[in-house]
Amino acid sequence: FSQLVLGAWAYTLDLPKDWERLGSLTKVLASAATEQHGVKYEGKRAAELYVCGGIAADWFFGELNAVSFSIELRDNGNHGFLLPANEIIPTGHELWAIVSAFANII
Repeated sequence: FSQLVLGAWAYTLDLPKDWERLGSLTKVLASAATEQHGVKYEGKRAAELYVCGGIAADWFFGELNAVSFSIELRDNGNHGFLLPANEIIPTGHELWAIVSAFANII
């Protein structure tokens, strides 16, 4: 459990051909989320977390050449997937900040 913006690739430790641009973008999006309520989001390659196959973001990136991400929202494992009600709206703000920042960049 953590707050992450994960870029390609998840299925391999190899860097995608344009990781410099993509990696920078993951950090910009993570920063946009962090600025909302001070909850730290981190941008990195998905495979840095763990290597796994079958990730839709990899397929979109590899087959369609579409910039795509996997986003992991709150929390840090204290509540599992049962986010307390008082954290739902702030989490929505953080997600909206990521989507808005991405839309402004593309």
